[in-house]
Amino acid sequence: MRSVVHATVCAFVTASLAPRLAQAQAGCKNVSPTTELAQALADTLVKRAGLKGKRPTGSDVQAASAPVPVDGSCVIAYTLSWNAGFDGGVIISGAERDRLVVFGAAAYAGANHPIPAGKGRVAFSYSAGRGSGQIRERTAVLCSLAIDNWVPCADVLTRQEVASSGYPPSDSLSRGMRFAMRSTVSVIADTLVISSDVVVKTYGAQPASHRTLVTKHPLP
Repeated sequence: MRSVVHATVCAFVTASLAPRLAQAQAGCKNVSPTTELAQALADTLVKRAGLKGKRPTGSDVQAASAPVPVDGSCVIAYTLSWNAGFDGGVIISGAERDRLVVFGAAAYAGANHPIPAGKGRVAFSYSAGRGSGQIRERTAVLCSLAIDNWVPCADVLTRQEVASSGYPPSDSLSRGMRFAMRSTVSVIADTLVISSDVVVKTYGAQPASHRTLVTKHPLP
């Protein structure tokens, strides 16, 4: 299974990036990524985060965005994913004199589903590994120490699926062996709330067990 290493976000230097915005992001409104903007952000992420994988091109880049209030202003957090989710990351940007400004960039393979997580915080999911019969995803939260300084302040497992048993196909008691956990994530005040549906089918003739687990993680 391919492992994924993501870069830590810290002390980013502000840099300008085309294309231009029609107007400043007033009132912390979202800015949906166009194909042109997604490509420009992905190119910047490759350079800033030192990615060495497949270079993103055109419609291969999957992008999403979320507005985040910070320091009396507003930034936009963009998640980017390409190469079938094996590459990607997060860009924190803002508007300055009608130009897009990059405040932070970090590599998180397959980054997706950004959501505001309170003032100066953004949550998103990313791929933590994928292989034959296995999927693993995590949800991370970035917190702002300053508008141009973002650090990870939470990182939890929110999806895992293991379907391979290790037993020969002829072993009828091994069929269906699996572990599956899929979670929904929300933010309530200063708490990350994770509701997980868990299915476990162990070796033998017993049916699979189903459980719903709820965990809460405080956010700084």
